[in-house]
Amino acid sequence: MIFAVISLILGIVIGYLCNFSIPMQYSQILTVLILIGLDSVFGGTKAILADKYYGVRFWSGLLLNLALAIILLLSSTYVAPGLSYAIIVVFVFRIFKNFTAIQKMLFKKK
Repeated sequence: MIFAVISLILGIVIGYLCNFSIPMQYSQILTVLILIGLDSVFGGTKAILADKYYGVRFWSGLLLNLALAIILLLSSTYVAPGLSYAIIVVFVFRIFKNFTAIQKMLFKKK
């Protein structure tokens, strides 16, 4: 746990100090990738709290979600340009669903 907190603080400091900009054409893809990462982190946290965490399931879910989202994003540029918004809505919904489950597990009455 302490390693995660130190890594988070170190990442924030490095990100603040580096002058790095992302080209506009990649901003939508990066948004989806960040949402997928957050979805996986919240899903993993929920599984840890429910004593159902399995590392292989976490990593395979993360990689498969990434692959599927990238395929959908790349195909949406040719087929349906609005599909990326649907992907964002789905992952935001899943993040809030996982967050609500985590909150219920942490604050349930005994």
